[in-house]
Formats: sequence, structure tokens, C-alpha cells
Amino acid sequence: MRQPSGEVILDPDEQVQEVVRLMFRKFEELGTINAVLHYLVAHQIQVGIRLQSGPGKGTLVWRRPNRNMLQTLFKHPIYAGAYAY
Repeated sequence: MRQPSGEVILDPDEQVQEVVRLMFRKFEELGTINAVLHYLVAHQIQVGIRLQSGPGKGTLVWRRPNRNMLQTLFKHPIYAGAYAY
């Protein structure tokens, strides 16, 4: 979903949006996925994920970030034009 400002928002939950914004700010500041991961883990910041299947499909759950999760986020085509990896 694209906001009038041109900003891409994938989840309606404001806390999820803020964590995504934080991850991109930290990537810009720190320069590597590893550094962002270390920052998030050191500050006990979890990432909101919507379950894709099963009885809880669509439910928001908070998970500890991992390298694969961050790579997927930073390379996701929906962010093309807004951020570059």
C-alpha cells in the first residue's frame, strides 16, 4: 500500500510500521545487515510478522529478527525506489 506521501506501508499496525522504519534508518546509518541485526538483538527489538497459514493466518506475532528475515525485507521489490540495497 502506498501512502499519499509516497511511503510504502505493508502492515496497518503502527508499531510494525515503526519497526520497519527503524530497520531502514539503521541500515542507512550502519551500512550492513549484520550491524542492523546486532542492533535489534542488543536492544531486544522484535519484528512483527503476519502468519501466512494455519489457524492463526493473518495474526500478528512478534519474533526475534534473524539475518534471513532482514535480507528478505531489504531486498523486497515493494521497497524499490524508496530504498536500495
